[in-house]
Amino acid sequence: MKREKVTIKEIAKRAGVSPATVSLVLSRKGNIKEETRNKVLAVTKELGYITSRSFYEEVLIGSKLISLIAFIDGTHPSGRFYLPLIQGVTDKLKEEGYKVTVDIVGELAQDKRELRKKYLKEFEKDQKNIAGILILSTWAIGLEEVIPFIEENKPVIFLDTKMPEINKNFVLIDHYKGAFDAVEYLIKLGHRNIAHISGTKGHPHTEARLKGYLDALKAYNIPIKDEYIIEGDFNNLDLVIANMQRVLKLKPLPTAIFGANDNITITSMNFLKSKGVSVPDDISFIGFDNTHSSSLSDPPLTTISQPLYEVGKEGASMLLNLLETKKLFTEPRILRAELIIRKSTTAPKEVKAKI
Repeated sequence: MKREKVTIKEIAKRAGVSPATVSLVLSRKGNIKEETRNKVLAVTKELGYITSRSFYEEVLIGSKLISLIAFIDGTHPSGRFYLPLIQGVTDKLKEEGYKVTVDIVGELAQDKRELRKKYLKEFEKDQKNIAGILILSTWAIGLEEVIPFIEENKPVIFLDTKMPEINKNFVLIDHYKGAFDAVEYLIKLGHRNIAHISGTKGHPHTEARLKGYLDALKAYNIPIKDEYIIEGDFNNLDLVIANMQRVLKLKPLPTAIFGANDNITITSMNFLKSKGVSVPDDISFIGFDNTHSSSLSDPPLTTISQPLYEVGKEGASMLLNLLETKKLFTEPRILRAELIIRKSTTAPKEVKAKI
């Protein structure tokens, strides 16, 4: 004899909840308590309302699904640079039995803040079954942008950025200390005329690395020369080349240059080499990032290595801890960058002459 079709009303009556609650559980919407959700799912299974194992797994692991949203340009070298960080996130979450979705949105700077806000709002609305979220961005994310997640009691962890309004829930690399260490290394080699090529104007990493450069000079009582600070851009290397024309006219010529990232530094180094400058004998170069190209440049570039994989893994661990403790906020973590010494740096000629 054919079994009569089970209705949502029957499930609701058996589970002791409203039909609306059953509907929300089955559609994976709404902020339903885990105990209630499990009770509804148990009844639907008992009554044979849905027999698909994959459906039950999908609903039940709603609390085991995490999303990583990356506001980076995956088609640009600066975006592909973050792949180790994404790998760190996915490795840690899968290790703990979680499923991960990764959405690479594209780089949205501060002038596109409203677009970020709209995207995150729509994402939360469409992805009700996620337990938590990680956001990768090199630009600061405002509190109002993640309010939809917080209101639904879904924790958010920021990777390589932070929320200025609340000093919580982020994993950062210490860009300031990395820059300070780079310039300090040049100073200890004997350099005093050290120039800096900055990154994108207004970018948090640009500001942190510039401050590290300036503070290192101050710490060793080396005068700061405005003409030694050259405007650069992380994404516009033509601007870097155009401004490097000024370097050749500087008197005295810098004996060392610290670039805001490896691409800027290698571009500058190659340009000056084409003008007859010997590296490192005339000018030493040091970068920031430790990209693959830094070890392949001629000469191989001394640089600051960012622990990207560790940032991703640590961010995932912080999110898992919030889910376990059912909290929304946690203390931030700042990881130290490492100086990698290669052949693009040496003592200046005047120091060598005294040895």
